[in-house]
Amino acid sequence: MEKERKKGAGVKDVTPKKKFEMPDTYLIIVGIMIFAALLTYIIPAGVYGYKIDPVTGKEILDSTTFQYVKNTPTTLIQFLLAFSHGLTIQGSMILNVILICGCFHVVNETKGLSNFFSFVIAKLHAKAVLIIPIIMILFGFLGSSGALVNSTIAFIPIGLVIACQLGMDRVFAMAVIYLSTFAGFGSSFMSVNSVQVAQQIAGLPILSGSGFRMAVSVVIVTAAIIYTMIYCFRVRKDPTKSVLYGTSAWGFDDVEKDADFDAKLTIKDSVICILTFGSFGLFVWGAVNKDWGQDMMAAFMVFSAVASGLLSGMTFEEVAQTFVAGARKVLYGVLLIGFASGISLILTDGQIIHTIIHAVSIPLAKMSSPIAAVFMFWFNLIFNFFVCSASGQAAIVMPIMAPLSDIVGLSRQVAVLAYQYGDGLSNTIFPVSSSLVASLAIAGVPFQKWLKFQIPLFLIWVVIASAAISIAVMIGYC
Repeated sequence: MEKERKKGAGVKDVTPKKKFEMPDTYLIIVGIMIFAALLTYIIPAGVYGYKIDPVTGKEILDSTTFQYVKNTPTTLIQFLLAFSHGLTIQGSMILNVILICGCFHVVNETKGLSNFFSFVIAKLHAKAVLIIPIIMILFGFLGSSGALVNSTIAFIPIGLVIACQLGMDRVFAMAVIYLSTFAGFGSSFMSVNSVQVAQQIAGLPILSGSGFRMAVSVVIVTAAIIYTMIYCFRVRKDPTKSVLYGTSAWGFDDVEKDADFDAKLTIKDSVICILTFGSFGLFVWGAVNKDWGQDMMAAFMVFSAVASGLLSGMTFEEVAQTFVAGARKVLYGVLLIGFASGISLILTDGQIIHTIIHAVSIPLAKMSSPIAAVFMFWFNLIFNFFVCSASGQAAIVMPIMAPLSDIVGLSRQVAVLAYQYGDGLSNTIFPVSSSLVASLAIAGVPFQKWLKFQIPLFLIWVVIASAAISIAVMIGYC
């Protein structure tokens, strides 16, 4: 026994060490909720009073009325209730996501869309990747115009079909649709929910300064396109470079792939494509002109799914079964939407959001103009984690930032820029964004894998936005 121990004493342990792996998305969300709850015990509760804006007639924060109030820390019962209350608040979005995913699964099973994209890619041959910038420019414009923001989740399945036909992964599908949309929205020149709301609160003419915003938007969307194209070329050349390679999310078992690129597009396929894209087109028109929401998108999808299914030869029973199969696959993700909403509930009920704003406003008033402008942007970037709503964040921060910009010698237009970029760009990385979580659920992409892909581009965007704000200060942008 002693000899054996001595004999093995000099032998090195060659057991491979386990690499660190990001925990499941549910654990990440719960961890953030716990952190938010702890903050309500650490940060004093405080509130601003409200006043009626004489220009817009809307109720806004009064920057001169901050006061501390009795602490309302999160109790254990409140913490546990945050899960169910979050699901209740996001019930409409959750139901729409389930409807859209179930319906699109029916459309996808007809093979009409797969045959269409196979046909297009076959015609393009070596130039098939040109479809990427075309689609991303389109969705970038739709995001910038405000026609598509939260409703972009309905288009994620289109990205999945395109990714499948190009031999790409699910992250690529997210990038082509979601990333381009929010690159446009985050740098929008005319969004009603962000730019116009912020300009109204700041007392600026609506859509003033659009030229500068448009130029920056082109740069940010172009950066997203280049980044996505580079990833595409890398993964097509070597699939192991995919952030999903070797994971359960690798592959497209739920997306029909037609490898026969010589197949002709049939009349049936053409009609199914017209029904699907026509529904999307009609919805975009309605979103711009009639203020339609996700419920209308779901209604159109139900119609196109049933019509496409019957046209392809399915019975009503088969359409129903296919719908249920598609809806079942998104259950994991839709629960995350509600859980993520619970984070905002905890922070709001703890009354610490206004305290954070007040604490930041004090040093901001003492900074030089260029530094203060960039600092405003970085603050809004982080603050979007606490209030992940464009109009909601504008209502909270702009009544403070507008007068502060006057004090430090900044134009209010620069203050709007700082809010806008901070609010929009971080929607691509924060798990509190219901649109991001819903899109990832539909795409079947784990949150931690998305972060691995998106963080480098997000940092590039931060540099571009910081530079744009600095330039705006130097040229006297107003």
